[in-house]
Amino acid sequence: MVMATVFVLGMSLAQTRPPVAQVKMHHGAPALFINGTPNPATSYMTYAPAGDNFMKMGQAGVHLYSFSTPPTQCPYNLAPLCWKGPEQFDYANMDERARLLLSNDPDAYFFPRAYLGTPPWWAEAHPDDLVQSSPAEGGPRVFSLHGNKVASWASERWREDTAEALRRFIRHVEQSPYADRVIGYHLASGTTEEWMQWGSNENEWADYCPVNAARFRKWLKGKYATDSGLQRAWNDPAATLDTAAIPPRAARAASELGYLRDPARAGADIDYVLYTSWLAADTIKYFSHAIKEETHHERLTGVFYGYVLQLAGEAREQISGHLALNEVFSCPDIDFITSPTSYAFRQLGTGFPHAMSLVDSIKFHGKLWFDENDIRTWLTPNVKVGDFGKTATYEESLLAQQREFAWVLSQRLGMWWFDMGGGWYDDPRMLSEIGKMHRIAQSCLGVDASSVAEIAWVVDGKSSAYLRPGNPFSGEALVQQLPELGRIGAPFATVDLTDLKDLPRYKLYIFPNCFAPTDKERREIETIRRSGAAIVWMGPAGLYRNGVLDPSAMNELVGMSLQLLPAGEPWRVQPTADAANWGWANAATFGSGRAYEVVAIPSAEQLCKVLGVKEGSTQPALVADVRDGAVVFSAVPRLPAGLLRAIARKAGVHLYIDTEDIVWASHDLLAISVNRAGARTVHLPQRRTVVDLWSGKTIGEGSDHFVVELPEKSTALLQLR
Repeated sequence: MVMATVFVLGMSLAQTRPPVAQVKMHHGAPALFINGTPNPATSYMTYAPAGDNFMKMGQAGVHLYSFSTPPTQCPYNLAPLCWKGPEQFDYANMDERARLLLSNDPDAYFFPRAYLGTPPWWAEAHPDDLVQSSPAEGGPRVFSLHGNKVASWASERWREDTAEALRRFIRHVEQSPYADRVIGYHLASGTTEEWMQWGSNENEWADYCPVNAARFRKWLKGKYATDSGLQRAWNDPAATLDTAAIPPRAARAASELGYLRDPARAGADIDYVLYTSWLAADTIKYFSHAIKEETHHERLTGVFYGYVLQLAGEAREQISGHLALNEVFSCPDIDFITSPTSYAFRQLGTGFPHAMSLVDSIKFHGKLWFDENDIRTWLTPNVKVGDFGKTATYEESLLAQQREFAWVLSQRLGMWWFDMGGGWYDDPRMLSEIGKMHRIAQSCLGVDASSVAEIAWVVDGKSSAYLRPGNPFSGEALVQQLPELGRIGAPFATVDLTDLKDLPRYKLYIFPNCFAPTDKERREIETIRRSGAAIVWMGPAGLYRNGVLDPSAMNELVGMSLQLLPAGEPWRVQPTADAANWGWANAATFGSGRAYEVVAIPSAEQLCKVLGVKEGSTQPALVADVRDGAVVFSAVPRLPAGLLRAIARKAGVHLYIDTEDIVWASHDLLAISVNRAGARTVHLPQRRTVVDLWSGKTIGEGSDHFVVELPEKSTALLQLR
């Protein structure tokens, strides 16, 4: 039985042919196309659909929307149950929300956020397929989220039944009077909708149910083929492919060498981290393919994924399933990938907006990145000023929104203003500014948005499997390092190690967590090193080779003699007298002062320059080897902007400014965000005419440098013609 609310919006079914929506390259970067026309992908998303808010956004000029409406069930109760029983579906909520939107903005296009959950009747019928998690105390139990039990992503029964429910939902939408307004589907599942393994946000580690144990064994068989192969990898003569078990929580949370795992003793734990990410990616790909088949590849599919620049240093880094980056990035059935803008640095002036994932690799694979802009405005209720980026006044909220938009536009990313609870932007001044940003984005669709980054920030997702959850290194290297890198005066690209061989060449490569490169990746890095490009290494780079902890492999990868030493006391790096002579002006002590448990230390005898030592000792901690180009190794992360700027200069990277302010740039767009007010002298790679996109005024003509005056905590947004 199919129940649905049917309505007509002044159109016949013959007029409701679904649109063709695509993401394809456009002037140097992926862009959204609807019926062959490029679209700026500035949009509005809400959990609380309200006709008045839709109408005001439409009046501001924003005509692209999203809202939650599950084709099955949403454990966060963001919409009523749709899949009511076997062969029983109720699409009334979807129809009503579409009617509400289109009656207030007839020009709207939208892509519903389709939550793939588990209806209560299905959970009751299939108890062995339900996620079992291990809480902080006690053994595994059936996991429940807001009273809802959830199926394991490993369940073939759930996948097949849910895929059919998804297909039915799509068929209903595509046969509806509003079919010509639906451009695609944003797939959501897991903890917080974001394809994180169930329980990872609740500190309950999954998934111990029978179907997941069976799927883990199947994955192991694909990797090792035989019992003897598994036994060698796990260093366990009793291990078999038919009996291998999911490791208990205590084993998964442990480590053997400081924060590092030893595969000889933790092979099962490492494999389960890798498997969990594979499972998340495989499930995403499974449902994305179902959408593409059902829509004849004419509608978009998008997902949240790849939060390596947000979850690092948390237990979720290892348990959420977000490490199979290339599996998702390279999937032909996925058109866009998204995350909230990072929660780490939202403060005005001193903050640093960035994506949680590796945007430049995503763009390299021809996909659009959507920024979920959920920065709380002064109108957001029940949130303290400072939390989630909330500001105190309209003026501060405008500065935050302008900074976010400038980053997004300069990289040709998509964005939705996330009005989570409704009313966050309900002020004529803010709506006017949102309309202005949309018009600027529309006007810039024809500019060249190709990357001009000469610096590659190279992240290896799989390396995180070799670290203890909650380790002291990852958060410092992958998250806390970013604001310093962002303030060296030049843009940088965030890329996945697996893409390195196919990417354009950069002048400077920074490897913050390259602990377990494959042999193929090692050869590519060696080619880069021999090319004379500058390289920065952090921590025990190359420590793991072919699944084995091998300290000699560090020396071969980095090209220096390194050794692992215990580091149970606070660690900071103090510059030496040689640092300034080498080019590091105003050298200062750096590092978080954390006890890193174990560090990789270079040997002074083989080095050209010791730029820094462990604070309070003579032990080398920061060294430069210039025999094969500028190669710098640091025992600990959080290298300061001044040091990174000195390395970039030696590498020949073009620096747009000499002050430690944020720079984002593409070929024809430039954004500069500052904390302190004042004039900034900007140097361009070639002569250009510079237009201020906020005011429309020309501020420089036919020159390779110009001066721009910036108020406190503001962001300049410039077009280079």
